[in-house]
Amino acid sequence: MRTDARLTFTAVLLFLYVTSLPQFFAYWWIFYQMELAVAAMLITLYLIHRRSALSLLVGGFGMALHPATFLPLILALLSFVIIAILRSLFKRSPLHREVTFILVLALVGFVAVNLFGQEFVRVYLRGSVSQYGWFLTNYPDHIRQQFTGLYINLNLFRLTNLYMLPFAVVGIALWLTRRLKRSYPDVPTRLLVFGALIVVSFLFAYLPFIYQNRFLITLDIGLIIFAAYALRFFFSVFLPHRLGKGLVALLIAGLGGYAAYAVAMQQPQLYPDEKQELELLSQRAEGTAVYAMSTESLYTPWVYAFSGLTTVDQGYLSWNRWDYPMWREIWYGQSDALRNELLAM
Repeated sequence: MRTDARLTFTAVLLFLYVTSLPQFFAYWWIFYQMELAVAAMLITLYLIHRRSALSLLVGGFGMALHPATFLPLILALLSFVIIAILRSLFKRSPLHREVTFILVLALVGFVAVNLFGQEFVRVYLRGSVSQYGWFLTNYPDHIRQQFTGLYINLNLFRLTNLYMLPFAVVGIALWLTRRLKRSYPDVPTRLLVFGALIVVSFLFAYLPFIYQNRFLITLDIGLIIFAAYALRFFFSVFLPHRLGKGLVALLIAGLGGYAAYAVAMQQPQLYPDEKQELELLSQRAEGTAVYAMSTESLYTPWVYAFSGLTTVDQGYLSWNRWDYPMWREIWYGQSDALRNELLAM
């Protein structure tokens, strides 16, 4: 790929990522572990492409951080290797160097997990799927919603990606019909990994697997990759013409405006009655309370934003003056006098 083509493609890719509402919702719902794991996943793919031994270290870090994020990638790489081996046998040609590198990497990773990671794997499985299994249909009604992943569903994902999905479909069609090979000779084979990632992530999101909605985040990453190729092709066709420049500007305004409107209209992660209670708290406590205390860190930003009171939480915000033993004294101590001393700090 030429330098100017790479720069254009990178700019389009970043634009699509920045305006992606599924990625915004992942940030909005504070999926920090998964966001970091997705970043590690993409860096791992780049390092595999460079055939760097660091890919094992970065991939291991991401997998330890959030194993479920790396499951679609592992299956996608497995599909890539199987197809590459079958193609090599059919054409009687040597294996691509990246395929050989992935096989060596998998062998080293398997040995490393057996030597150092067995306990981690057992603890993770025991804490996630040991009681009810992998399918949501086995989970009791009162906890089933929690194990969907607490994220947007497939229908909302389709609506939030209204502008980008047609380009993703066109990009996949260009790849399947080998049209991309004309402009990007070295790319189509490597895109097989992202094609497999899309298929695996879609199946995990469509079928009733646990955390099914979270796999929409990795599905969105794969779709963005293909959409970037189609969008760059769209720009190259329309930008040389005056009317085309207007169409491109309209498309960019639509993508950016749609994302900006959705972000601006996003409501706080509170039920209306919870928000009302917090707003009433400041009125009830007027003249009698100096601060509010949050017992759950997830609610601390909302307590601070809507109560109008200085908010104290365990190790959170600048008003916290207690260390861990002091917090234990508040929750578990037997002396009310000592509690009053701590509250008076």
